[in-house]
Amino acid sequence: MIEVLASAYLEVHSKPQQRSLVALEYEYWDWFLALSECVTQTSEFSVLNVSLSCVLQILLQARSSSVTLKFDVKLFIQVSVSRLWLCLDSEPFGIYHTRAVDLIWKLSSVTKFGSYIVEDVVANFLSSRDLVDLLLHQQRFGILWRLSEGRLE
Repeated sequence: MIEVLASAYLEVHSKPQQRSLVALEYEYWDWFLALSECVTQTSEFSVLNVSLSCVLQILLQARSSSVTLKFDVKLFIQVSVSRLWLCLDSEPFGIYHTRAVDLIWKLSSVTKFGSYIVEDVVANFLSSRDLVDLLLHQQRFGILWRLSEGRLE
């Protein structure tokens, strides 16, 4: 269902004459905003993974087809990376580390400046003034670094 709506959304936005008809039919794409809110509000990694994967697919398809979405991509990337960063704890998310790192890398490629946005979020975590938080963030960065090996070759 989500793939059908995403395809319809991108098709409509590439054909301006059909926008009003589809916007009325799907109530201005509230479904897309609801899906993106799943990313920012869930505490379950499985929901985060599925909803973020869907939103990323839509954003990447929109970028490749030069469709402009009325969506704050920068804020979405910042919040998404922050959510995924928390999943780099050793417990209880250890089994999700590889997928979380993969999603962080995908977020960095969503926009032209996506890598800078991701870098800024990670740098903010690593500049924590609280020693306990700083050690935790350094541990998370180590996981990110180790699982990112080979991506920049």
